[in-house]
Amino acid sequence: MIPSAVIWYSNKGGVGKSTHSANHAALCAAEGWRVLMIDADPQGSQADILGYNGHREWDGGVNFRAALLSAYSGDEKRVAPRVMHDIRPRLDVIAGGPKAASIFTDLAALLPEIPTKFATLMDGMLVDIALDYDLIVIDLPPSASLLTRVAMTTAHYMIMPVKTQVGDITGISPALGLYDSIKKDSNPDLEVLGIVIGLHDLKATLRLREARAMIHERIGDAYPIIEPVLRYSEAADGEMKTKGLLPHEYEKRGEEAKSQRLAFLRGKRGRGTLQPEVIDVDAPQPFSKSSVGLAGDYERLIRNVNARIAERQLAYADRR
Repeated sequence: MIPSAVIWYSNKGGVGKSTHSANHAALCAAEGWRVLMIDADPQGSQADILGYNGHREWDGGVNFRAALLSAYSGDEKRVAPRVMHDIRPRLDVIAGGPKAASIFTDLAALLPEIPTKFATLMDGMLVDIALDYDLIVIDLPPSASLLTRVAMTTAHYMIMPVKTQVGDITGISPALGLYDSIKKDSNPDLEVLGIVIGLHDLKATLRLREARAMIHERIGDAYPIIEPVLRYSEAADGEMKTKGLLPHEYEKRGEEAKSQRLAFLRGKRGRGTLQPEVIDVDAPQPFSKSSVGLAGDYERLIRNVNARIAERQLAYADRR
């Protein structure tokens, strides 16, 4: 177990797990933390979200698979994890991807041979580099696979993302069932920090109230909903993924583009109103206005998440 490791986990796909993980990692790095993102999902979503899918060191998950599977074999045979440095300033990545897809069957084959070491494979992979970071964020596949169990044994903190649809909320119970199993069998220090709701159309207030009531019905006051609810914009989401930008980067780029476009238009106006308009392909293009507020939502959310981590670390230190 590595105390600085955090997972955003749901066994339901499409609830924002990878997006939230990326924003948590990037915003902490922007605040001066040394952060490591481990993309342990063979889908490799972080390559698109963080925009490193064209990076010369991205191997589609080949090294991640080799480093994880070799972690049980001892120093002589261990494969060192390949760290892609400064994907953002102070944010490093161990990249997964489609070439690591066989890891599910690989782990199943290893389990009978190394049952005593199996659960701590990721600890072994990270043992030489973990202390270089203030925070490690692990992005997981949306399943209760052996890979998920290995990562949950390494993590200290778990956050459960949900959306407001009924099917997404019902996924809370299986996620908590897996959490209880890991806490009992291999990682007694794993803690659930709370539930995060998003990405949600803030105009759908009735649905949000119903979702809050359903969550409370399922778990009572056992785990808090960490505010704020994250808003969603389909237009902005598509543009951010296309550009490989996160919300705080997208909004900043949008403000810069707006200023540049105003200057561009003023320059056009100065040429005389009777001249035919010429389309300049290099002119800054407008960004979606629907993203306004999402960056602020994430900043407040991550501040609240980190405050809960700080509280738990103090309590953990007192217990020791």
